[in-house]
Amino acid sequence: MSAINAVFFWFSGVIIQPLHTLLFHALQSRGNQTNLLMQSEYFTLCDALATGALDAAAFCRRLAQICALDVDSATLEKEILAAAEPNPGVNAEIDKLPREYQRWLVVDLPAHWFEQLAGRIEVSSCFSPQEIVFLPHAGLPRLVPEAFDYLARCARTSRGKCLLFHASTHHAIEALNYGMHAATFVDARHIEREFLLRRITDKAYRVH
Repeated sequence: MSAINAVFFWFSGVIIQPLHTLLFHALQSRGNQTNLLMQSEYFTLCDALATGALDAAAFCRRLAQICALDVDSATLEKEILAAAEPNPGVNAEIDKLPREYQRWLVVDLPAHWFEQLAGRIEVSSCFSPQEIVFLPHAGLPRLVPEAFDYLARCARTSRGKCLLFHASTHHAIEALNYGMHAATFVDARHIEREFLLRRITDKAYRVH
């Protein structure tokens, strides 16, 4: 077995689409063309949502202000959640992780959002309730790098024995710089490839 003993999967971006994609669909349904990735405040808001510094209602209110939307926060929440879908094939690849490795789900969204999505996304087939981490409940002063230490503590291991899958190249690099193993998620096949290259699984690698 490799030096890695705990594998973490970031919820938004790996299990489901990135939050900005969900917001894009919600805005598009209202005919709003705001590019949130060009709004400097957007990333601060996302970090605040992930750490619990902002609750869902406050996040949606501020989002509506930035986008000049005439909508209440509860309605915008529903529209965001309605846009969420599982990333194809990801659960099946995660389920190939040998049981000697800890497998952790890192939820960076409000717990009540996750609860509404969990059944649709069928995360219970991959993760036990004891291995689901809710970052908004962790009391972190900042998301990065504090989350990396927090995850290692949850797994009762060192950062150097953790592998993090994250959809953000920036956050994956931050994790690498902080002493974790990390991979930028692209699609389900990328998870399979990482498992093989790191000798976590031993299936013969096929070149496509």
